[in-house]
Parts: sequence; C-alpha cells; structure tokens
Amino acid sequence: LAIGAAGKALKVNASANGLEYGEAGGFVKLASASVTGQTLSNITLNHFSTTYKSYSFVFSQLYFSTNARLRCRVIRNDNNSIDTSSEYQWFSMHPYNQSGGVGSNVHGSWTNGEWDLHGSNNVHPSWSMAGRITFFDPMKSDRKTQAEWKTVGEEQDRGQANIHNGYGQYLTMQPIKGVYLYPTSGTITAINYTLFGIIS
Repeated sequence: LAIGAAGKALKVNASANGLEYGEAGGFVKLASASVTGQTLSNITLNHFSTTYKSYSFVFSQLYFSTNARLRCRVIRNDNNSIDTSSEYQWFSMHPYNQSGGVGSNVHGSWTNGEWDLHGSNNVHPSWSMAGRITFFDPMKSDRKTQAEWKTVGEEQDRGQANIHNGYGQYLTMQPIKGVYLYPTSGTITAINYTLFGIIS
C-alpha cells in the first residue's frame, strides 16, 4: 500500500483478505476551543451523528463570573431544538474534603429540566471546574440516551473541594444531535474543551 492519509491507521479490511487505511479505534477530535476573557452564556455543540456510538466532552480551566456550576441539556435531532422540558433524570455521588474533614453526599433529581453536572455545589469564581461527560448512543431512535460524568471544583474560596460522579438519562426516546451547556448563573469566562467521537 502507498502511505495513507495523516491520522489513519493500517488495518485488515472487512473481507479479511487485505489491508486498508481507516479509523482503528480510539478518539477522534470533533471540536475544541481554548478561550479566556469571555462572557459566554452557553456552549452549543451539534456534532452527534451515527458515525460514532459514543462521545466524550472533556474540559478544564472552566471559570465562571460568579458562584455557579455547569448544567447540560440536549438538542433534539427531529426539530433542532434545545429540550427544556422535564425530561431529564440524574444523580451523583459526591465525596468532599474540607477543613473539618472528609465526607460524602448524594445529589439528584427524578424528573428535572436539565442535568446538573456538579450536583448542587457551586464553584467559586477564583477556582476552576474540570471534568468529562460521556454520551452513549445519542442518535439511537429506539433507546433513551444515557450519560455519565465526573466533575471537580472548589466550593467557596477553598471552602470545600468536591468531586461528582454522575449519571443522567434523557427520558424521551429521541435521537440527539448535540448538547447545550450553560452555567446556573452569570457567564463562562474561560474554558478549554475538546469533544471526541469514540471509535468502537
């Protein structure tokens, strides 16, 4: 074979009788940004398709203009709209550390208008939030989309360090083309993020 395209891998073809270049497992970068000094009211990403079964949104250095946390809604494929209805279920296990010692809590909602990606713990504007969210089969029409996440952040000014290990389900059996991420209050002033398609 001649040399393939940049980023492609050498693999056995579907007939198992020859070699070809193509995607060979792993992560494919679909979108990324590194911004500071912004006043973003939201981050909207319309990149889900049937090409990949799962997607991972990884972010760091997320700063808010005020005490806030990150929320997530989905964008429906059928009408291209952000679903603001009560079609979200979520919960998160929440270990924490503070000057008085360590502990844990559970946060969640059986029926809600969004997924709260950091429970009910706001992040102080002097500290950043980081984490990742994985979406499973968002374009399936016969399954409800599930998501899982891990987020970290500092509540108050070194008042309490929090980790949230969360799970969310979109309660409507509807293909999802993207996600809408926004703060509970104020704006996003800085963030580094990458959205990956996961090759399986």
